[in-house]
Amino acid sequence: SIIYNLKSKQLCKLFSIIFHENVIAMIQKCEESGDVAETISDFYSTSTHVKPPPKTMLSNYDVDNYLHELGRLTREQDQIQLLRKITEKSTVNDLRMFIRLIQKDLKINAGPKHIIDSLGSNAYDSFQATNDLKSFIKRYLEHKNSIDNGTQLNKQLSIKIELMTPG
Repeated sequence: SIIYNLKSKQLCKLFSIIFHENVIAMIQKCEESGDVAETISDFYSTSTHVKPPPKTMLSNYDVDNYLHELGRLTREQDQIQLLRKITEKSTVNDLRMFIRLIQKDLKINAGPKHIIDSLGSNAYDSFQATNDLKSFIKRYLEHKNSIDNGTQLNKQLSIKIELMTPG
């Protein structure tokens, strides 16, 4: 895992230099919104100094290389130089996602229902029956393995409820 040592205030400081913006205004907006990626992308979209390209010029390979390179840089001036290079190739959304990758917070806006339903058609109902994620995942993996082994073709994941009575 790459360590960037770039917290919200530091990112605001670096990008305020790139955008020729007031660092205090950027930090204040960041603190109000609670989302440094959104703050930086907002300033980028209205910047008169750096204009976002109309469409992306970055590949996943580029992003990965830039993230690795950024992880190796310790001097502020080197970080600014690399972030400027990235910014010039990034759309507003590209830069927002790049900042989220640095922050290790992708904010995918998907709740547990969306995530669990991606496992199967009645997966969330099955999870809700017990509300025990560990037990649900164990049953799901057992179910998946039995399907992979061909022993339970077309069987849906069963909903299992255990009543606990005092003994």
